[in-house]
Amino acid sequence: AMPVMLRKDEEEISLAFGCASFDEVARVTGAEGRDEILRVLSGSSPKAFQDLVQRMDFGRLEEVVRGTAPTLVAAAPPDGAEAVVVKQPAAPVVPTRTTPREEQQEDQQLAGA
Repeated sequence: AMPVMLRKDEEEISLAFGCASFDEVARVTGAEGRDEILRVLSGSSPKAFQDLVQRMDFGRLEEVVRGTAPTLVAAAPPDGAEAVVVKQPAAPVVPTRTTPREEQQEDQQLAGA
């Protein structure tokens, strides 16, 4: 079974790769997907982690950061067709970082609203 990762933890770990999610980390390292990233990160092999870091493609990282990395998006097929796959650039992702104090202030504001 795959380990469960909180979204906040995933974002924080992904930032070390210059990314906002494990999907983006997979894109820039050439990994098979977020499952492979989770396996490497949750494993006990420092060599596997080192290999993952060494696989980083900085050209792909630049595409991800600029929001121009191609992704496949399935669209509703037109009448009579079985399926359509459209290549479309990914939406730009801007990672945000907040301090615990900022999070606490935000929680207080939401609770008071």
